[in-house]
Amino acid sequence: RPAQPPCRGPTGWLEEIGLAWLALGSCAGLYARILAGRDRLDLPAFAAALRQTGLSVLPAATLVAAALGLILGSQAESLFNDLGLPRLPVLTVGFAVVLELVPILVGILVAGRAGVALAVRQAGLTVSGEMDGLVVTGVDPIRFTLGPVLLAMLLMSFALTVWVGLSTCAALALWLWGRAGVPPGLFLEALRQS
Repeated sequence: RPAQPPCRGPTGWLEEIGLAWLALGSCAGLYARILAGRDRLDLPAFAAALRQTGLSVLPAATLVAAALGLILGSQAESLFNDLGLPRLPVLTVGFAVVLELVPILVGILVAGRAGVALAVRQAGLTVSGEMDGLVVTGVDPIRFTLGPVLLAMLLMSFALTVWVGLSTCAALALWLWGRAGVPPGLFLEALRQS
């Protein structure tokens, strides 16, 4: 018996990647149809997903941002005292906060809270047979179960990244102003340059 090639047909490579890529492709198709005006977004599910993804993560994200700002402020203060250069620590911390730390922390928070909730919801729909019911009736389950939630997670991840970045910078500025004597104008100028 001859061996079967690992990827058959034009979509064989996609099937080999797995269900996640198929679901992501379905969501991208749904979003394209929505933008073209040929489909609609399930607004109640989208609003619930925004609330679950963003508002449930907001208190933890704010607390993490404040703690991160205070920790970075303490480190920047020690650099300021050792070197006597207020602009250098602020520039370095500005790069670290905006480009590296905040997106990673937001990703962890959103994946930990909203990602797990989404996985539990999808598993519950599969176990209860509701997913099979949608498939049997000819309804694409991605449109109602995954599409609104994925879009909400993407939008709220961006919004939370902006919020956590601003909160971290505010806590950092307060620490440096109160403890190291760095004026807020100098901090804002250095942050703008970074």
